[in-house]
Amino acid sequence: MENQTIELPIILEGKAIYPCDEREHYLLSYESGYQFIIPKMNEADLKNLRETPKFRLHQLHIQEIISFFFRVGRFWLPENSNHPLYQKAIKYLSYVNGYDFKMALRELNLISSSCSIQGALFDLLDAELGNRMYLDEWIPRGDALVHACPVGNVLHILVGNVPISSITSIVRGAITKNQTIGKLPRRDPIMALFFVLSMLELAPEHPVSKSMNILYWPGGDPIEGQMLSLANVVCAWGSAEAVQSIKSQVGSGVDVLEFGPKTSFAIIGQESASSKKVALDLAHDVALYDQEACFSPQIAFVEGDYQLFVENLAKGLEIYKTLMPKAQTIPDSHAQVWRTRMEAFYNNNTVIKTDDTEWTIAVIKEPSEINEHPLSRFIFIIPVENILDCLPYITPDVQTLTISPWHRNSEIRDEATLRGASKITEVGLIEAMRIGSTHDDIYPLQRMVRWVCVERGCDYWGKYIEQGPVDTTLWLMKNEQQLERVPLD
Repeated sequence: MENQTIELPIILEGKAIYPCDEREHYLLSYESGYQFIIPKMNEADLKNLRETPKFRLHQLHIQEIISFFFRVGRFWLPENSNHPLYQKAIKYLSYVNGYDFKMALRELNLISSSCSIQGALFDLLDAELGNRMYLDEWIPRGDALVHACPVGNVLHILVGNVPISSITSIVRGAITKNQTIGKLPRRDPIMALFFVLSMLELAPEHPVSKSMNILYWPGGDPIEGQMLSLANVVCAWGSAEAVQSIKSQVGSGVDVLEFGPKTSFAIIGQESASSKKVALDLAHDVALYDQEACFSPQIAFVEGDYQLFVENLAKGLEIYKTLMPKAQTIPDSHAQVWRTRMEAFYNNNTVIKTDDTEWTIAVIKEPSEINEHPLSRFIFIIPVENILDCLPYITPDVQTLTISPWHRNSEIRDEATLRGASKITEVGLIEAMRIGSTHDDIYPLQRMVRWVCVERGCDYWGKYIEQGPVDTTLWLMKNEQQLERVPLD
């Protein structure tokens, strides 16, 4: 295909800036044959960003912020998919990620489900902060009045393997009243950018729109250090190397929230090993994002009749070829799948596969047989006598454990989480992210605010002092008089 070039803007203080002759730009090329040009920041942009009021959302009531996101979420409902901005987002997301139309539309619909249920965002704040009113008011707590202040600038180093993660990160920063500085990932410069462009489409002068800064620079570019110098908190998504690079550059006192690479396992008890429904649910979890999400299971430990389970899983993966079409992959990805299949054959393992590289099931004895996981809907099955046999393989690199039947989570949850696992959920629900769940061992919203207080004054003496008002000088004088009556050796 002949290369086609498309212009993308950056966004500064809620204003879209498109490529022009007066600006340098970056050129991003993709396997689809499409190229995107996007402006570079210049010194004037940096100066403006340094001077922008980073606490502009502090005086806004949280209900106003959430109501705005509700409007933005409704923009991305399927019935609005004929809107020109929506149409561009679908096409461009397909160009950069290899999604077909259905998968691109599904991903954009997730913006709607993330934002258009107002109660969910209120509940999220209550679950992670204890009380959403800490953001708007000074709330009595003990003998003090406590308030949750925004930290200021939240820098989001975004990734493209799971596009909706960019939206999650930006919304977290905004509902805690912070200013957003987002670095678009090369792999997907579309999702976060068009999310913010929809804000500008609906209400360009809204304070939330004005608080948005969406930029692009290659990893390691000198401008990265300048962006990090502006950050009060960094949400670093990406590879271990990328996260470590960010941590090495941030200033003292700047909190780095790490959402780095993880692996995940499925655990199938004997009660579920014969279930077609559970096998289909695991096929969903394997197909979702082609295993590129941290929560995607790469290995399934199966107790009981693993052969029947493999048979049903193969049928489920066939169904998901249509239900959730696989993204177009680069030649290297196909080669890695074939190489891993050959390694399994060489070890005399059972391999069930498609004629192409759509999906693969390999039955192995233990994880050490896996040299490098190819992802791409490749699931390893390890037969076990008891689900407890999976525990030695759980480390802090494991994020999610999916289990079936669900009630058996009580057998493993204490030991599994002590060994490092972050989350346990039922097979088929890896993307649910229920209210109250943690993300990589933390509640992110707690790290995006500063907890400040006003202690009560002298006229409040509380329960530890017999009589007030509080007078520290008088107390010291009385204490000194008492000390004078204490005999000394």
